[in-house]
Amino acid sequence: MSIDYNFFYKEDLPVKEDWDFEVELFISAYNKSERVKTVYDKVNAKQKHWLVLPDYKFEPEDWEYLNKNNTFDSTCDSEAHFIGQYISKNNEIDFEKTDICIDATGFIKPYLMTLIYYLIVIKKRDNVKVIFSEPQEYDKKHLTTFSDGDELVTRAVNGFSGVGHNEQGDDLLVIGAGYDDELIRRAVEENNSAKQKLQIFGFPSLRADMYQQNILRASKASSVIDRKINFNNEYNHYAPANDPFATAQLLHELYSAKGKDIKNWYLYPLATKAQMLGFVLFYLNECQGKPVSIMYPFSETHSVETSRGTARIWLYTLEFPYQDCS
Repeated sequence: MSIDYNFFYKEDLPVKEDWDFEVELFISAYNKSERVKTVYDKVNAKQKHWLVLPDYKFEPEDWEYLNKNNTFDSTCDSEAHFIGQYISKNNEIDFEKTDICIDATGFIKPYLMTLIYYLIVIKKRDNVKVIFSEPQEYDKKHLTTFSDGDELVTRAVNGFSGVGHNEQGDDLLVIGAGYDDELIRRAVEENNSAKQKLQIFGFPSLRADMYQQNILRASKASSVIDRKINFNNEYNHYAPANDPFATAQLLHELYSAKGKDIKNWYLYPLATKAQMLGFVLFYLNECQGKPVSIMYPFSETHSVETSRGTARIWLYTLEFPYQDCS
């Protein structure tokens, strides 16, 4: 398949000035980060929806801000059930044709992946607009924790489970390596029999010091991968932390080079939301019905506030002209 994701469209939106576009429906996942609220307030939309994800486990006082807005919450036991209930509750909306924009910033990754899967695969849309806002800094630098609580299952995200081979050994593990070394460790332990283990780091990073912070955290999990982290290591790859299209292109090139020699591909998007969007873009365009799965190590809770300030805001147009093509 001839494809170049680098030609897909992204726009740098002003942080302080007004935006000159309007959408019919804006969807955001609430958390306490300033940049999530900043985007919600700046977007011009006929309807704005807050999704309150159960994994954040908000306290009653956290609802003071939310009660003024159009919210959806549920105590569902999976990302698929949550998104399914949200769609059902809003059945008056034509999710196939409505002009929709999603803010990825506050979403826990599997929920956003499932929402995009629904819009693209179930409703047969060929594109969706997604915003991602970069923080000025993470709250506790390299010690910032995103997932917390008891470990739950490590499994494929709903809608992203490939048709795998029973044989093991000739498998490939690809980790989008973020700050959470515990998630990296769980990903490797779940697929320890994989013949090859690759990592994708966000470089250039969102901020100048964040690459070093990322490496410090990822290095804590390097013992289970048994490989050093450096630019000369053939098992380490790099894509800009704020560019989903560069990530999708890298995955496309890896698959083009190695696809015939690997029985099962296990992809773990554990870095920025922008990089995760690249995994989704690649998967839905090229991997449906193939032995490729997007996996995630689920945890009981997630931190409700991990960053300070808003540095840059991006608008991506994710296009899916190749989805379901073999």
